[in-house]
Amino acid sequence: KLYPTDGPQLSPEDVFDQNTLGPKSDRKTRTSSPAVPNLKLNGNQVQWENWDFRFGFNQREGLTLHQIAFDDHGKLRSICYRASISEMLVPYSDPSPGWLWREFFDSGEYGLGYVSSEANAGKDLPADAITLDVFMPNESLEATKFPNRIFFYERDGGALFDHTQSDDGSRIYARANELVVGFVATVGNYDYVYKWVFREDGSFSFEAELNGLILNKTVEETNCAICAPQSAQGPGVYLAAGSEQFGTLVSPQVIGVFHQHWINLRLDFDIDGTSNAVEELETVPMPPDPKSNARERAFGVRRTVFGKEQQAMRTCYPEYDRAWEVYNPTVKSPLGHFPGYRIQPVGNTTAAISENRFGEDVSFIQRHFWTTKFHPQELYAAGKYPNQAPENYSDTLFEYTRNNESIYDQDVVVWYSLGFTHITEPEDFPIMPAAQAMVRFVPSGFFDKSALGYAHIERPSK
Repeated sequence: KLYPTDGPQLSPEDVFDQNTLGPKSDRKTRTSSPAVPNLKLNGNQVQWENWDFRFGFNQREGLTLHQIAFDDHGKLRSICYRASISEMLVPYSDPSPGWLWREFFDSGEYGLGYVSSEANAGKDLPADAITLDVFMPNESLEATKFPNRIFFYERDGGALFDHTQSDDGSRIYARANELVVGFVATVGNYDYVYKWVFREDGSFSFEAELNGLILNKTVEETNCAICAPQSAQGPGVYLAAGSEQFGTLVSPQVIGVFHQHWINLRLDFDIDGTSNAVEELETVPMPPDPKSNARERAFGVRRTVFGKEQQAMRTCYPEYDRAWEVYNPTVKSPLGHFPGYRIQPVGNTTAAISENRFGEDVSFIQRHFWTTKFHPQELYAAGKYPNQAPENYSDTLFEYTRNNESIYDQDVVVWYSLGFTHITEPEDFPIMPAAQAMVRFVPSGFFDKSALGYAHIERPSK
């Protein structure tokens, strides 16, 4: 395989040269809709800026993305063969008999596509959004149109880049334009807005908006019980008891019960092909030394390349800024780097479910990061039928790793569990403001240099 080397080489002064930045594309030539002028739709194929991918929609997963690729100087380079939501789990904290069973597999039990909701431009979407209908079987197995299920829109993403020369005041800058592709699922009391977001710099992300109504229980109390001792005693450690041990009083005689939301993403990466590998990155502080680390701020990056599936069952570790990278070990750039994409957590939480249950169908939330060798039947972190699972159920992500297969220089699948712990507040009642959870996927050695399209260059007049 050949790594593309087209285009001028970068030197410090080149950022003010439009030839180095790359030609500005004529956005009008790619217009397919006045609402989203940079978007081109051809059946289920999407082209936007340098991005090229396909999409699907089914009852279980809702929106799926396929053959995600990036046009790098005329060469369409593969990044991810298939991306989807494999499962959602919402466990509630209250262990009382009326709440003990509330451990919902939103995807496996209900079907995110089947419970998808209509999304409308100018209402719950920006006014310039494009929406598409989908066809799925209804409960009688008849093909049925579900209107306005998939949406596309562009949004401002802040600065793409910005720099001002200190010597002469010359400035280069560009706003980030982002393509948002997603759908809405209403599962009982909650409404989820799932969004895949693509940027011009070659990065993309997954975002989930959590909306709707919290689940509540009635109690006798009309005032916060734990606030009284805090007011009387001041500083100290407090743990609520009684009715407020597992929730917050959100209205007189109403408790909003604590809970978690977990979304598991399945990403079948194909970075420049199917020969991929996975490594973990951690920032490691160097030991103090009067000569080599006199100011005691030096740190390095420890890279752990995984060989087997069970090595790659990992949790987030903010203290070490832990991240993971999928790369192609058979390809090198002119600088000697392996082309890859980094899975960069943007906040996460720890599973409330005990380690004693590790091995059950809920195991996928007890590790944030998993890697398995590709097998086409392994699509769902909690298996195909979590609501009908017998004892010794073997169709789960935990069981997929049992054989501990090699994941080095293989066709690999990454599973990322994104969690949000909802400590309820009075502001969540009667309807909660939207909460958000997300993860980023950032190119790492995938390109020869930064993606600097659509630059604006200003030079001070003499």
